[in-house]
Amino acid sequence: MPNNEQAWGRPAGGPWWRFVPRNRWVGSLGILAGVLLLVQAVVVLSDGPSGTQITLEAVCALLGCALLIQSVDGLRVLNRNADRP
Repeated sequence: MPNNEQAWGRPAGGPWWRFVPRNRWVGSLGILAGVLLLVQAVVVLSDGPSGTQITLEAVCALLGCALLIQSVDGLRVLNRNADRP
């Protein structure tokens, strides 16, 4: 890979939401954070919260889903780029 080409971050030819992590550990931490956001939202929502809490937890659940999707896709791209010579 040439020095001027960045292997991580937002790829030039990719969609706006794609982010390739620096390494597998960073991608794994993104997946863990997404799972923790989802679990936290489900636990609070199952407790019968007020209207404001429902809105906040719905936003947390959406952010957790987005983080999971972005991290899994980024790890897939990272693995695909690592396989190339």
